[in-house]
Amino acid sequence: MAVEAPIYRGPDRRQRPTPWLSRYTFLGGRRRSGGRRPGEDRNAFVDLYSSRLLVAAAAVMILNFLDAWFTMLFLSHGGQELNPVMNYVLQFGVWPFIFVKSLGIGLCVVVLTITKNFRFAQMGTAAVLGGYLLLLMWHLFLYTHLDEWVA
Repeated sequence: MAVEAPIYRGPDRRQRPTPWLSRYTFLGGRRRSGGRRPGEDRNAFVDLYSSRLLVAAAAVMILNFLDAWFTMLFLSHGGQELNPVMNYVLQFGVWPFIFVKSLGIGLCVVVLTITKNFRFAQMGTAAVLGGYLLLLMWHLFLYTHLDEWVA
């Protein structure tokens, strides 16, 4: 009985760590979501993401959209944008404002998602999500008192 030789599929990918950006980052792949041994999943790039992380990223994007919506609502009632960069962008119209706001936060979410195993990214994701939740509560407070300030 003859033993078949293994099929050659190119160089062994395990010889080098997963890069921070690869074809698997957005398309997925067969790699693991963590390391093979305990401790190898810290400060390492992977190309599989948990549902929890994707929910957090989606929540940040939704909260960003709500922030933009409330901002436009308050501006239509005489409010002002406090962020000087976004205030400048508002001079070009509503859609450039929404585009720049979404693009900026979207890029941040992508970076935080790709670097999910690094401590700064975990703290950053929690801080952004927490900050947007606080901002949404502030918007809701302002919205419930809008009639008092407009009159």
